[in-house]
Amino acid sequence: MRKLFNPRNFVLARPKRAITLQSMHDTYNPSSKPLLQIARMTTQSKLVRFYEHPNGGKDFKGRTLSSILQWHDDDLEDSHNYIQTLFPLPEGSPFNSQAPPIDKATFDAFHSRPELRGRLRESFVRILSFYGFELQERDGGLKVSPATNFSTASENWVRPFDHNHLRITRIIRSLRVLGLEREAEAFFVALEQPSLAGKGRISSKSLMFWTRAAKRPLYLAPIDDRDGGEGADFLYEFEKRRQERQDGEDVEAESIHGERKARTSYGVDVDDKESVSKGFKMKATDHGNDQGNKETIGSRKPVSAKRKINEVEALEAKG
Repeated sequence: MRKLFNPRNFVLARPKRAITLQSMHDTYNPSSKPLLQIARMTTQSKLVRFYEHPNGGKDFKGRTLSSILQWHDDDLEDSHNYIQTLFPLPEGSPFNSQAPPIDKATFDAFHSRPELRGRLRESFVRILSFYGFELQERDGGLKVSPATNFSTASENWVRPFDHNHLRITRIIRSLRVLGLEREAEAFFVALEQPSLAGKGRISSKSLMFWTRAAKRPLYLAPIDDRDGGEGADFLYEFEKRRQERQDGEDVEAESIHGERKARTSYGVDVDDKESVSKGFKMKATDHGNDQGNKETIGSRKPVSAKRKINEVEALEAKG
């Protein structure tokens, strides 16, 4: 009787040499690194190269950063495959599969290299001009304000819905992820102004996505309807470390506040060391110490109970 085929009993003969990605790659190029490692290096460096060499690094269409920033506004409006490289995201783009996403290596590079963030800022300034805004530095802070071309430029996107609303969501999130959070916040504040957001000029749905991009933890994408989750591991770890630092600063601030409150109870300015010293001397006088005496509170030894009794008995004897 023929036995039925059981796949659990089916065992492939072990080849003389294990077929792995490494061995397959070595067949073609024994001196180079594994294909997977090369693929990772290529993906990790595409965005960095694009921003590192504005006249040399190219996107998938062969365009450099410098050339894109020199485009006319009409070109920025009509082309739909540059924005994904100019303002990349950790999430892949459904509209441009060739655009590289932000990975940990790219994230670390932008956060550790000011020149990369500086060129990203140039991209931001250019796109602000396209939307009719300008970036200003005031009193140590940043502000995005309507520029002289706002009335004309805003005609392209200030409406209940427009494809530029998706771009704006991307821009805010990209700036935050790559280390320009102050710029992202300034842009979001400008978009919240009643002259833009009021009277239905911008849909509530677009405003919701802009708010998510500006306010959510970095590991949560604006399109994600969940309020929890971990998202990309490197972004989750970044937010976790930031929260731990913030918690530590809060504890330190509470400690300083407690010390300030305790010292202020003496009626002196905590930041004025001379006043603090005088304040303690004044309190010492209130407690029966001579103001001219150099002894401070607690420096005198307390009178023992036995000595106190002897002094009382001596006075009674004299009486």
